[in-house]
Amino acid sequence: MSLVRSAAVGLHRYGVTANAIAPVARTRMSANVPSELAEMGDAEDVAPMVVFLLSDKAKHVTGQVYTVVGSKSQCGTSPPKSVPCGPTDAGRQSR
Repeated sequence: MSLVRSAAVGLHRYGVTANAIAPVARTRMSANVPSELAEMGDAEDVAPMVVFLLSDKAKHVTGQVYTVVGSKSQCGTSPPKSVPCGPTDAGRQSR
């Protein structure tokens, strides 16, 4: 998280945003992880967050780490807070 925030501060003057996505998704690497250890989504569940961060709607979003678990998203805050985390509030659950 510190790297993302440092990049966001350093690149802001150039109009560049820096964000990260931490996906928890089923892949070939995670195929043998028991599903009861963690809720997992599919790689396609990450796509809406990527599309949002690349859109003009996110031009002022910077320095954030987003965890995407299935259809749920969470901003990189500790402890998690209820804040807007994506293109819509529908389907999003914050803690």
